[in-house]
Amino acid sequence: MPLIAIAAALPQETAPLCAQLGVARPSRSMPWTAATTFDAKHILIGVSGMGTIAMRRLLQSCPQPNVDIWISLGFSGALVDTIAKGEVLVGHRCMGADLAEIETIPPDRIETVSELHFTADNALLHPAQKKTAAERTGAGLVDMEMTAVAKHAAQNSAEFLWIRGISDGLEDRLPFEPGACADADGWPSVWRAMGILMRNPLLLPHMLRLAGDTKTLAHDMAGKTLEILSRL
Repeated sequence: MPLIAIAAALPQETAPLCAQLGVARPSRSMPWTAATTFDAKHILIGVSGMGTIAMRRLLQSCPQPNVDIWISLGFSGALVDTIAKGEVLVGHRCMGADLAEIETIPPDRIETVSELHFTADNALLHPAQKKTAAERTGAGLVDMEMTAVAKHAAQNSAEFLWIRGISDGLEDRLPFEPGACADADGWPSVWRAMGILMRNPLLLPHMLRLAGDTKTLAHDMAGKTLEILSRL
């Protein structure tokens, strides 16, 4: 049976998928799930925390050395107006901050979009920043971790896909840096989020709306991921 590893940055990105597969969610103390079987395939799910360094640390700790297919699962922002908030896209093209496209190996039995995905060093909070990034890179989506997974797959001659839920559209403005709600290792921190709210209570409605939107999006991502897994 093929071994498929799914890497995400945040626990909430994988929670519905773990529930549907019947495995415990990854955590800081146990970043990889126990291997499970789905449709005659072995599945591993790992969570890193935000940022490329955290993702590299997760990849190095993968308990199985011979992964056949790597999947980068998570939330991304749109850099173009043809990609809408709430969509779930499947692709394989990506580039990092060096603006070099990574030569990935997509599974030939999966149809992917042509969009290029860009991994930035920092979150893009404003429409002007997103538009500038799109002009510089030619990319349609952005996150802060995916290139690490793509490079790892390429270095190990494994196939690679990304499955991304669009958490913010081109014209959406993020009122705070997402990393401000994370601890030093990139994991979500309730205490830091509370600190932000204490300094600016007006952010509470936005945070609640974001939590609801991303919960719905994570469920949609889980459905798409199960669909893709059944076809691999």
